[in-house]
Amino acid sequence: MNVLKSKGLPIGETFTYNETNDLNHLLGRPGQYISKSVWKDTRVHAQDTNTGANIAVSDGGSIEVCANATDAQKRFKYIQAISTSGAAMFAEYEYISGPAILRVSSQLTPTQAKEYEDAFKQSVQ
Repeated sequence: MNVLKSKGLPIGETFTYNETNDLNHLLGRPGQYISKSVWKDTRVHAQDTNTGANIAVSDGGSIEVCANATDAQKRFKYIQAISTSGAAMFAEYEYISGPAILRVSSQLTPTQAKEYEDAFKQSVQ
């Protein structure tokens, strides 16, 4: 996430999960992500109650890192199945590179989301 900030992206509040505060209870579990961070994009009008562990992808975005590219690909397919299911509340931009998955709020424009994609792809090369 520091790389995204260093690229000048408007990242406000951030939160990094650990195995005891991951609300999905997936961090460190077999085949799941081994690290996860979320942030608020200052251009998104997020709910003030969404702070810390309660920051949602819709508030800005998240990065999930898996132990390997195979696990990331499985997780990515799962996330895409949900986000493309037709339910607007689950819509988001998603990108994958190696073992890392970037999820970006659908409240951002495609051009704004591409800024995150470009910075993300540069950071995981």
